[in-house]
Formats: sequence, C-alpha cells, structure tokens
Amino acid sequence: MNPQGILDRPFTVSIPDSSGWAVPRIAGAWVELMKRLGYPRWAAQGGDWGAVVTTALGAMQPEGLIGIHLNTQFAFSAQIPDTLSPEQRHAVQTLALYTGDLGGSNHLQATKPQTVGFALADSPAGQATWIYEKFQSKTDNQGLAENATLRT
Repeated sequence: MNPQGILDRPFTVSIPDSSGWAVPRIAGAWVELMKRLGYPRWAAQGGDWGAVVTTALGAMQPEGLIGIHLNTQFAFSAQIPDTLSPEQRHAVQTLALYTGDLGGSNHLQATKPQTVGFALADSPAGQATWIYEKFQSKTDNQGLAENATLRT
C-alpha cells in the first residue's frame, strides 16, 4: 500500500487536529495513521502539547516507532539526584522557571484559554506583544528578543 506515492517521498509531515481528544486516544490515532499510510518505520516529534502525545507514544512503544524527539519535555525524574553535572543542574533550574516565574501563560492556557484567546485574536498589537514576550522570556537571547530570531 502506497497512497498517493507517500512512500516514494524522502519524508512526510503529518499534523492532526487533536482538539477535544484525550492524549491516549490521540497517540493511538497516530499509530493507526502510520499503519494506514504504510510506514514500516517512523519517528515522532512533539512540542508544547504535542510533546505530551509524543511522550505517550514513546511509552506505548508501538511497532514501527523508531524514536521520539521532544522540544518541550514532560517526562523527567520524580526524584532529582543529589549529584548533578553542570548541564543537568542548568536543566533542572530552567525547568523550575516554568513552574514558577515563567509558568503564568501555561497556567492561563490550562485554566482560562478562551479569555486570552479571544483577546489575542481580536488585537494584532496584543498578539504581537504576546509573541514578543515569549521570545523575550523563553529563549537564549542575551536580553533582546530580536537576538532569538533570524533576519534576512
């Protein structure tokens, strides 16, 4: 089976609409999609809520899944070791920011998403400011959000 010549392409990106679905159901749907598309081997990547689904896929270990990549990790040790390398210490300290000072937008989106959603959809200036603040607070930018973006 090779619908629309998909297997002849170097790679394919599939992005589903998962609104209203539970994480295990979304992960199961991904597995079924990859089977129906005829992929014997495939990888999954997830960020933000996609990282939750991708973590669930990794835990399921379905046939054909060769690996996962996360750019927002939701899986970490319940007990942080006493001895950490400098890199590990930096990772733990950075994670702590997202449960503290930088966790406000996550809390807002988890509890009252429509409040900010309607406001941002109705105001281009508000949307731009929201995005700018994310680049400012959540990237390595040496103090300027502009340093985190490519300009040509």
